[in-house]
Amino acid sequence: MTREDFLHYAAGVYHGTRSVLRAVPADQLDHRPRPGMMSIGQLIRHLASATASPFKYVLENPGPAPGAGPQLPPVDFYKPYDTVQEALEHLDRDEKSLRETVMAMTEEEFQTRDVRPPWMPHAMKVWHFALDMVDHQSSHRMQLFQYLRCLGLPVNTFTLYGAG
Repeated sequence: MTREDFLHYAAGVYHGTRSVLRAVPADQLDHRPRPGMMSIGQLIRHLASATASPFKYVLENPGPAPGAGPQLPPVDFYKPYDTVQEALEHLDRDEKSLRETVMAMTEEEFQTRDVRPPWMPHAMKVWHFALDMVDHQSSHRMQLFQYLRCLGLPVNTFTLYGAG
């Protein structure tokens, strides 16, 4: 997978994420499915920064031994966004940052450099890790989609993939 192929794929995921974010009603940002889970406001903040930030962090910080890196903080650590617009603007910055980070690398580095995320038991190529970070966003997009479905909101497959 070339850098351009990856960025094209990532752009499609960002597009779907924007679609699901736009389906979030302003009066549901405090909703959480149950205690101990992120509220929608917390989830949209995390979703908006789920790709470029961890990708850049791992590229710039050689990974420690598995389990020695930072652990996930408790759910109340995550400050919620007050508006969906904040999340959309952050998502735009995240996509721009990912594009800039990937394009600052040579094609060879993208294909052959090994990185070791602290939460992974093994090293992987940059291109593989980049895909994992886009999958991270996609997983949280699905999480948000399910929150909205459980609230009985009119979201569907077209919303999920930004086709409607």
